Formats: sequence, structure tokens, C-alpha cells
Amino acid sequence: IKLGAVPSYLAQSQFELRGRSEANGAVQLYRKDPSSKLEQLQQVPVISSGDAKGLADFQISAPVKAGWNSFALIAVDRAGNQTEKGLRIFGDQSPPEVRVGRLVKGLLANLESLEIENSKFKLRLTANDDSGTLTGAKVWLDDEKEKSVALKKQVDGSYTSEWIVENQPEGLRKLNFRVTDKSGRVQTGAVTFLVNSSERLGERPMTLGAKGKDVEQLQE
Repeated sequence: IKLGAVPSYLAQSQFELRGRSEANGAVQLYRKDPSSKLEQLQQVPVISSGDAKGLADFQISAPVKAGWNSFALIAVDRAGNQTEKGLRIFGDQSPPEVRVGRLVKGLLANLESLEIENSKFKLRLTANDDSGTLTGAKVWLDDEKEKSVALKKQVDGSYTSEWIVENQPEGLRKLNFRVTDKSGRVQTGAVTFLVNSSERLGERPMTLGAKGKDVEQLQE
């Protein structure tokens, strides 16, 4: 059996296996459970007359469940001889789960709707994925240009990234994020929080949602 490219991680629930096998034979696809018991899923004939080596194209559908899938692809020639090739594919059925918080002295507070009274603070992004592998993360505040942040895998299998935010104007800020996993699934989202780092009028720029004594003075 000669196969085309086979992905190790797949975001779809089914994909097509394409390859070449002995002409006028058949190709069978089996699912293999943890005990190596085989469940036949499909059989397709290889009916072409074949090339100079006696090989012809075949195509067969592989249904992919969530998690790791083990398959056996068996080619059978006209005399009944068999050749087997094993496949292992991860079915990625959901995008990453992402949480963003503010980190203070090792403690994490959910960033959504949080009021921050400092002009400089640290944020942490935490992400989990059923595949166990994340390939990238990007963040950006409001309409700023997005930037990549380094992901570090933790002992519990989650990924984290930490970075410093500073010199933000008073008012509501929106942190946007985009996280990608091994199979290409993407999770995007945003959390809104309030920066209220000064009470002195004119000390910090103010935007929509600003609050405090400086705002009251401005309104007088």
C-alpha cells in the first residue's frame, strides 16, 4: 500500500484516504480498539488495470471520532494475499478553552469586568485543548496591533502566557485573544476590564468608561 499525506491531527469528523494498491484487488479499512480488536468500516475495490508496476489508485473514507483513532488499512490482492498499514489520527472536535486573568502575587483574578487601580499590571492567559498541543497565541488591546505571546506548557497539560501591560489610559479596555491548536482550530474572544489608576485630573488620559474623582472634577 502506498498512501498520500495522512494528518496526525484532524479538525474534521471524516477525511478521505488516497493511495495506490495492487490493481484488481481491494482495500479494507478497519477501526482498531485498545485491545487490537478490528471493526471493519469500509471496503473498496481497486478495479483499474494499473500502471507498469501493477498499481492503481484508490480512495476510501475514514470516520474520525473525538480523541485518538487507530486504523488498520489492509490491501488484498487477487490471490487473497494481504498487506496491512497502521494509522493513528487524533480527532480534534473542539477549539481551545481560554481564560484571561490579572496576576497579583501569584494569585489570579478573572479579568472580565475587573477594576484595576494600577498603571502597570501583569496579565496571564491560560488555555487548554483536547489535543494537548497548542501552536500559537496572539493578544491585543482595543485596536492595537496584535502581538504573539509565548506559550509555556504546564505539568497539568495546560498552557500559560504572562505579560506586562502599562501606560493605559483611564477607562474601559478590551483585551482580544486568538489561540490556535495543533489541528488548526482557533478560539477567539475578548474580555473587558476597567483601568482606574489615578484620581488626579490630568495625570492620565481618560477614555470611555473612566470613573473616580478625576472624572467628577472634569464634570464640574
